Amino acid sequence: MDEGVTPVRYVLYSHYANNEDGDFAAYKDGTDPANLKGIRHLLSHFRGLKELLTVPAHEGLLVLFYAPGYEAFLDGLARGDDDERILSRSSQDEDQLRLRFAKDVADFVNKRLASEQLADRVRFITSLDLRPILGRVNVIFAARFRQLFLGPAKGLRYDSPKVVEAILRLRALGNGVPVLRLDHDVIFRGSNSTIGDLGLFKAVACSLRAYHLRLFATNVSTFLFSASYNSRALLYPSDDIDRFEAWSRAFATRVYPVLIADPHQVLGICSLPEKTEDEKKQKSEKWNEYVKGCLDESLARQFYGLRDCDANHVSLESNGTAGLTSIGAHPLHSVISGAMLCLSEGAILDLPPFSNFGINVMWIDDHLKYSLHRAMKHFTSGETLDLVPGLSDARMDDVTVTKARPPVSNLHKYIFDVYLPTLLWGAVMDAWINSDPILKCRVASLSEDEKDLWRKAKERQHEAPLPKAMLEALRKGVFDDRSEEALRKELEVSAIERIQLVRKLWVELKTDNQRTFASYWAEGNVKDVFGEQIFQECPDKLWHGIAPGISLDQRIKQIDDLSTPVALKLEALMTSTVGYVHWALEWPRFVQIVRSIPQGSFVGDLSWKCDQAV
Repeated sequence: MDEGVTPVRYVLYSHYANNEDGDFAAYKDGTDPANLKGIRHLLSHFRGLKELLTVPAHEGLLVLFYAPGYEAFLDGLARGDDDERILSRSSQDEDQLRLRFAKDVADFVNKRLASEQLADRVRFITSLDLRPILGRVNVIFAARFRQLFLGPAKGLRYDSPKVVEAILRLRALGNGVPVLRLDHDVIFRGSNSTIGDLGLFKAVACSLRAYHLRLFATNVSTFLFSASYNSRALLYPSDDIDRFEAWSRAFATRVYPVLIADPHQVLGICSLPEKTEDEKKQKSEKWNEYVKGCLDESLARQFYGLRDCDANHVSLESNGTAGLTSIGAHPLHSVISGAMLCLSEGAILDLPPFSNFGINVMWIDDHLKYSLHRAMKHFTSGETLDLVPGLSDARMDDVTVTKARPPVSNLHKYIFDVYLPTLLWGAVMDAWINSDPILKCRVASLSEDEKDLWRKAKERQHEAPLPKAMLEALRKGVFDDRSEEALRKELEVSAIERIQLVRKLWVELKTDNQRTFASYWAEGNVKDVFGEQIFQECPDKLWHGIAPGISLDQRIKQIDDLSTPVALKLEALMTSTVGYVHWALEWPRFVQIVRSIPQGSFVGDLSWKCDQAV
């Protein structure tokens, strides 16, 4: 590297959102950034960050995106406002105030980074830092940013910051430096006053090695890979970690849907007061006690599609294409976005992120993205990679990171109204991309007959609705109204079939005496059992379930059979999916915009000098 340039072997990227809403509320009440809970949590990890990012021959860079005000910033670009004008609106609009809040927090954090000699290793950026790239386009194209980056719905979703990640990856092209994505609660999961070892060095080193092995393999072009979440506590029980926590750590798809939903206990906890901070804390503790006592491990294995075993041991072996694999991401083999996800140069150039979707969709930025690349035949290697053992698979089993699982308050609302619908949308999109669930299995784990089925499925994988439409649009260079309508019809038929399957699978997640959250929701009798009172703050009514008016012995045949809230969301999901094809056609233009400014002009660039900071 050039003299005076900070050596960087890898880049970590994360969207930092610890206690974001709570910090914003405190900021509005006059709390200084130095005293915000989420920011204090970040500062406590500075020592650990310095130790991780300065290891000789493994030096790294961490880029943290702080998203408050992202939406307001994009709206300002569409109006042609400069930063000063956007920020001046903060006194009239709370969305604009969030941008002011993010700037004040970033100013404070960057000063602390400089004082700790970490400014050349950690970049804490906000939407305003995107100005050198996004602010250069004309207003007409800038007006489309909000639609392409956020979708039609107001507010941010968990996948919204993926455009920022894409910008970072595009700017790093040609440097031979991988960008590895981590969830912030993988990096910042400690609770001590000064965090030392973050426990990430092995995962970083192995991911760096896996990246270089793929670059040097002549039969590999486009690739995606990730580490795994830490399942050790699930395999080797200890007194330090309860079984609920062990299941929570092991998989990207959470165990919440398969928890036992006891109406008496749930309603009892919901009735507890929460006016004071002590009352809120006590209620949260009750929910934590509840989740620990309502886990049936046999139902969890059924949900994930794991092989049955004795009651005192969990085998991390999948049961073919059963359970989760039949409708979504393989729990053991699918890549994970928050666990060192790495995209090759071909992957980031070929497809945009799924950023234009107006609703949260499970697996949207990992399993589904990987599957779409595969279905479009972007991967040029054979059935398996022949690299170093343990680093050859897209999901590296022996490279693990540990994810913190924050306690969930209002568990009933979260599962019934948020998580289960999000999981359903992911299952529907899986049907639109994956023509056969056997494609999610590793070839080496299959019998000879199954391998033959896998190869046949691979030959027709491009026939699934979305990859077929994508390939046709990219070949023609246009996606006209007729093609849109044809795709939408295919999406609708496929969605109804998948929802029928999901309903069948989840209804069966019960015992003779106990039923799970997923079972109640799939059958559509949440309202009858739990009432409406505890869902007063859920106006969209997704908690009602999939199809409350359809008995279990009837098939779901059309969108009108679904509950009105689910039907509306499904229509929105189809609209976003059609819009993604248009986004893919626009993507080369956006790549040119991102790549056109000189290196060093953007704070996320490897060559950016920390002394350029204001």
